[in-house]
Amino acid sequence: MLKNELKDNELYQLLKPVADGLDMTVVEVQKLFPGSSETRVVITVMKNDGQTSIADLEKFHRSVQSLLELKIGRDVLSMEVGTPGLERNLKDYSEFAFFKGRNAKIYDTSLSQWIEGTINDTDGDAVKFTTSDSVEMAIPFDRIHKARLGDRDV
Repeated sequence: MLKNELKDNELYQLLKPVADGLDMTVVEVQKLFPGSSETRVVITVMKNDGQTSIADLEKFHRSVQSLLELKIGRDVLSMEVGTPGLERNLKDYSEFAFFKGRNAKIYDTSLSQWIEGTINDTDGDAVKFTTSDSVEMAIPFDRIHKARLGDRDV
């Protein structure tokens, strides 16, 4: 099931203003191994125009490294910054807004099947979607079991 947790994530809230200043979007933030000898932070970002380069990732990494070192601790922090990829499995409701205009497959639990099409918009409760048969529909988030970008077979 998809989650609805990104906007409440403490690290997301810390990193979002930096990403906004770089014309980027934070798609996902994971904090792994907290409390152990190493805390790994994995951040997925993309340029708002959709064309994210290695230079963009490096710039974001440099911009947030000090913030995370202050928050987590320099001696225990390990950080990785990457892009969402072409065939990303969506993990949070907020991601539909990030990927407007992209092809996706959504598993609708009320229909018990995958629906292919294009993400048009979200309204907070549902994703507005145009199927590959040109049918426009709104799929409530609570009916979405899984979703992924791209045209990969499910």
